[in-house]
Amino acid sequence: MVGKRSHAPRLAPHAPLARRPTAAQSAAATLRLVRGTAAVIVCVAAVCAACADGGGGGSASATRSAPPPSSSSAPPPSSPATPPGGHGRAPIVVVFMENHGYADILGSPCCPYETQLAHEGTLFTHFYGVAYPSKPNYLAFGGGDTFGQVGSDDPLPPVSGQSVFAQMSANGVDWSAWAESYPGGPGHCSLVPTAPDYALRHVAPLLFADVAGTSLCNRVTAVEPGRLPAFLWVTPNMCDDDHDCPPPAGDRWLAAHVPAWLEQGAHVFITYDTGDPDTTNGGGHVYAVLAGHGVTRRADGRTLNVYGVLAGVERAFHLPLLGAARSAAVVRL
Repeated sequence: MVGKRSHAPRLAPHAPLARRPTAAQSAAATLRLVRGTAAVIVCVAAVCAACADGGGGGSASATRSAPPPSSSSAPPPSSPATPPGGHGRAPIVVVFMENHGYADILGSPCCPYETQLAHEGTLFTHFYGVAYPSKPNYLAFGGGDTFGQVGSDDPLPPVSGQSVFAQMSANGVDWSAWAESYPGGPGHCSLVPTAPDYALRHVAPLLFADVAGTSLCNRVTAVEPGRLPAFLWVTPNMCDDDHDCPPPAGDRWLAAHVPAWLEQGAHVFITYDTGDPDTTNGGGHVYAVLAGHGVTRRADGRTLNVYGVLAGVERAFHLPLLGAARSAAVVRL
């Protein structure tokens, strides 16, 4: 006999009852949950940090910092993202002074501010006027040619060649000309050759018929603009440009006006029309400097003249090059 068979009724099978976890098992499960949650938090934090690094926002983490810029990095921007005058770059200011040679200005006790600018920006050590007397140098900058005016200072009639000023207007570049002591103004275009402390032959835009004979003449004013356009031509009056007064007068004038332009983010180019009485390379050896935020502090020893400055302006605003600017060594502004 194997044994007694139970006569108790058979029950339907049931799923096994879950056992109540022990205290040790509960602690282990809780620990696994905490560890999993911490891992998720760490991953999310890493992703956020990567986004912050890529998007330029947020501060650097304690364990990872942005690498220092390499020696080939571009210089800091020369102006705000949308500088005065628009057009996406630093405003350009061009100032012509009068009738003094390189050695008369640079390092001379007369001209501490111009010497300071030479140490702070780019000094062009071999810059020359293109011809004598004044007028052909202003024409050379404005239109890339002297238009047969070498030897003449008669400002009238205006030449018929295309000017960079009309070029800028045709291409949407905002520009104006400040001619100190100018007897005209917006709504009253004046072509009188001379007036107290004023000479028309020193105002480059008015030497061209495409400005002087059109509504563009309204862009010439006797009042210094409070806000810079994309391009500003500047003619100081006959004393402040050193024509009728000694160099200390011009140096003081520049020291009174240039800092405000630099504060607006401008690149300011200053030169003299001729190195009177020097006639080297046509118009004599003259002082020329480019100042402004982001301008490299150096001496540029290339042989240069105003055709290169015209080329620099036209390249800056993506304009076709006029006349001798096509073959000139470029002064990058």
